[in-house]
Amino acid sequence: MVVVVLGGLVADLKYQDREDGTDFTGLQARGYRNSLEVLRRAVADWSSRPGLLLVAQLGDLLDGGNSPGARDGGQAEQALARVQAVLEHASCTDIVSVIGNHELYNFSRARLEKLLGVCRGGGTAWHSFKPMQSTKEADTAAAVAFLQERNPNDITRSGDWFAGLTGEERRFTPINGAVGEEQLAWLDTTLVEAEVAGEQVVVLTHVPVCPGACSDKNLLWNYEEVLEALDRRGSTVLAVLAGHDHSGGVAQREGVWHLTMGSPLHAQGEEECWGEVEVWGDRLEWRARGGGVPQQITMPFHS
Repeated sequence: MVVVVLGGLVADLKYQDREDGTDFTGLQARGYRNSLEVLRRAVADWSSRPGLLLVAQLGDLLDGGNSPGARDGGQAEQALARVQAVLEHASCTDIVSVIGNHELYNFSRARLEKLLGVCRGGGTAWHSFKPMQSTKEADTAAAVAFLQERNPNDITRSGDWFAGLTGEERRFTPINGAVGEEQLAWLDTTLVEAEVAGEQVVVLTHVPVCPGACSDKNLLWNYEEVLEALDRRGSTVLAVLAGHDHSGGVAQREGVWHLTMGSPLHAQGEEECWGEVEVWGDRLEWRARGGGVPQQITMPFHS
């Protein structure tokens, strides 16, 4: 018997009310309006299933092109309202949002925390970080200095930030970010509490933390530190679900599944791009439709 369906899982919708286009390379097609149609079909699918508890969106609901400084921009509020209107049709009791880098191109952190309702328990955002701009000026300067030590390109201006970088060095660009000391401490404490309580954990994040589950250029800057924290609690963490890399990916490390959802932005026509997790008494059942990840994975609870 299904205990509950940890329903909707979607990432990188990147909705914008504009004609179809491509990424900055001109090679990858992007259907900005169709991504919202994909979400509508996903919501209808999730809502047709009994026991839907929540919908989790893993960041980048909007494209940065909605921001005031972008060409044809200044539509962030309207675009987000359209997306939220679709999500509100989901027959679940909760919608959990992870802040992605593109939300932060459109809104301030404070505004996002209100719009997406990410502040819970203690008044702080659960899983958010800002790649190149912190709420503290000193943190922003530290992030810029961190990148400048590792990337020879001018990361303060638009351009080819990947030039001259190879392998995992390609992660050191402003599109990614790092988990700070306070967040690492919070993660470790939370996992310890779950371990003591005998709970099984699924981690939600926008930026992936495991090589192999995404392109090198989409990894968290300090992914090694996060993996160390996860490895210490290998009997507690079942999976890490991420977005950010539009092509999706999967890897398994120390008994933990790392699944990166692909982007509906690249779905063509009636193609699907979403996932869900069923929670049973002894396991999780992962199911996905499109998105560059396996269609089904059984994850037995750790003993």
